[in-house]
Amino acid sequence: MSGMVTDEKVRTWKCGTGLWLAILASLLSASSAQAQFAQVKGAITDSQNVKVAKSSVHVNANGANDRVFEAPIGDYVIDNLQAGKYDFVACGFPHRPDRHKVTIKANQVTTLNFVLTDPPQNHPPASLSLQGFRESSADGVAYLKDPKSGCFVAQARPNDKGEVEFSRWQPGDEVCIRDKSREGYTCVSKLSTSR
Repeated sequence: MSGMVTDEKVRTWKCGTGLWLAILASLLSASSAQAQFAQVKGAITDSQNVKVAKSSVHVNANGANDRVFEAPIGDYVIDNLQAGKYDFVACGFPHRPDRHKVTIKANQVTTLNFVLTDPPQNHPPASLSLQGFRESSADGVAYLKDPKSGCFVAQARPNDKGEVEFSRWQPGDEVCIRDKSREGYTCVSKLSTSR
């Protein structure tokens, strides 16, 4: 009878060991999965090294939709970003965006600073009339958008004749309005040097 008790103890120990091994394997896989994350932080400044308030960083991986991280006073922190290749774009009105393509490594803190610039005034001011602007616009403002980054870089209210004018622009910039009939913006014109 004492042999049967010994067998039960051995079986109990084996069963308990299997449970502990499963828990240990689970913890190891969780820690190795967690090891694939990193942090990115930095500042968004203008060309005079002044932090740009109300700015943001757009993060894009493999053409997927942007994730946007706000930088209310010009500083930003992105936690738990998976290791990999990313396209980072910083936006801050009324400046031109700055872009970096970076490979983020696991378990590291990457400092990524952006310098936003003002476009050179190489072109005469762009002036245009927007048909139905007052009826369509939710806020009475026309916005200038850089199409490569999606960042808004200028805004203007129409004059008494219903014309809007942008003094600093680049060919390809889009004129957009905040649409009353739906959430979001509608781009209604593209600027070019032939205007």
